[in-house]
Amino acid sequence: MNLCVRYKCIYLYDGEIKMGIEDKVFPIHAEARSMPYGNYFFDAIVSFDSYHYFGTDENYMNYYLAPLVKQGGQIAIAIPGLTKEFENGVPDNLKPYWIDEQNLTFHSQQWWRKLLGRTSVIDIIESFDLECTNEAWEDWLRSNNPVANGDISFYRADINNQLATIAIIVKKR
Repeated sequence: MNLCVRYKCIYLYDGEIKMGIEDKVFPIHAEARSMPYGNYFFDAIVSFDSYHYFGTDENYMNYYLAPLVKQGGQIAIAIPGLTKEFENGVPDNLKPYWIDEQNLTFHSQQWWRKLLGRTSVIDIIESFDLECTNEAWEDWLRSNNPVANGDISFYRADINNQLATIAIIVKKR
């Protein structure tokens, strides 16, 4: 996966981080609501392609993620989503490929900003649509992951550029 933030990139290949920070970043795979760390353990947290699965719970940031970060620490989130919320249901071009889970997890940058704005322990520094949505999706589709293979038709059906890759950066109060 190649994630572009403005004009900088962090490359992840088979769980390896390539940016000269390999000794400072430790990817983990753990249950999102029972992380094996104490409060204030991290200076910063970066979440790639995962926060949308558990972060739609409006209590998640307050009770599960932000407590792990030191006061003043930052949390950076990059997730797939939408350029804007669907006002009249899922568009016809995406309907054949849309699954119920996406109704819960794929949202616009504005939707996420509103949700996170209701939390009491963070301030939103910025949120924006990344400029490398196509590149991120193409990397995902080339991964040979069985889920990615199932997403190929979905991604190709996005003829109106309704899919986005969203970045959100927050600071713990």
